[in-house]
Amino acid sequence: AHAAQDSFRRKERVEQGLKQAREQVAAVEAMSEEETSRRISKARSRAQRERQQRLEQALEEFEKLAEEGGGKDKENRRVSTTDPQARVMKQADGGFAPSYNVQINTDAANAVVVAVGVVQAGNDFEQLEPGIDRVEQNFGKTPDQAVTDGGFVSRDNIVAMKERGIEFIGPCGDDAGKGKSSYEGRGVSAQYHSSQFVYDAESDSYRCPQGKTLSYEGKEQRHTQVSYRYRAQRSDCQGCPVKSQCCPGNRVTGRSVHRSEEIAEVAEFRHKMQSEQAREIYRHRAQVAETPNLWIKAKFGLRQFSVRGWSKVGMEALWACLTYNIRVWIRLRWRQPAAVATVPA
Repeated sequence: AHAAQDSFRRKERVEQGLKQAREQVAAVEAMSEEETSRRISKARSRAQRERQQRLEQALEEFEKLAEEGGGKDKENRRVSTTDPQARVMKQADGGFAPSYNVQINTDAANAVVVAVGVVQAGNDFEQLEPGIDRVEQNFGKTPDQAVTDGGFVSRDNIVAMKERGIEFIGPCGDDAGKGKSSYEGRGVSAQYHSSQFVYDAESDSYRCPQGKTLSYEGKEQRHTQVSYRYRAQRSDCQGCPVKSQCCPGNRVTGRSVHRSEEIAEVAEFRHKMQSEQAREIYRHRAQVAETPNLWIKAKFGLRQFSVRGWSKVGMEALWACLTYNIRVWIRLRWRQPAAVATVPA
């Protein structure tokens, strides 16, 4: 249906809206014919101009999408004619809707918002450094520590924070869990996951659970990670009695496994996040980082922007954060102990 989720109203609200509509119709009918025609003409003209501007902006956004996508999936690109600068993003309920990605930086000591930005990207991987830049622009220096959720943790960000002298705290992620999910999708049994293959450093090769050798084939550079690829002979796999459990999709080549080498910065980060001190710091992240979001959505009712366009949305997000900061300032003022006057004896 051509209706938004927020278009549903209770009976009382419908009756209230109907009453207002009738009053507006009566007011228009009470106007003179000349006055009515002049106002309607201006309103229609203004509406058409605004629609033309939105469509022109939509065409400009198609060009931006072409640059972002590198020419891929050109036929399936879509732009909203209502708010061309919005992007379709995944929502908390699993659905998709035109959205903006609001990035909020919060001070850990008092949960005060210290920087806010609005971006069109649906993921957070590339938003950590811009967020740090906004904090530096506002305060003239970078923070000593950055604590984020898993959406910001990537090898590139780990290296970038190390280079900028900022201690980075965040979850390492479950690489084993991701690998398990991938194996299940390909029909590979648990006893034939890569972890069950034995690496021999002397010969630089792997041995599979059936005793066959996987020889070194090549390496791949993936950002800050080097991955070495090993592959078995096709003849060894095609005649193997457990092929359906090990590599059911391999019809032309033999089974392959990868051995990754983390760079020093990433290895250091993983080791640090195993410490109780780092985990204790991360346990406080949700209370600090999510409080402004919850207040803005639940207390202020800002679950959907009331304006259109990137710059206007940015201003509305900024006003919401300023309002939140005022509430925090009032709370902090109340916490200050009242001054006790002393009277000399």
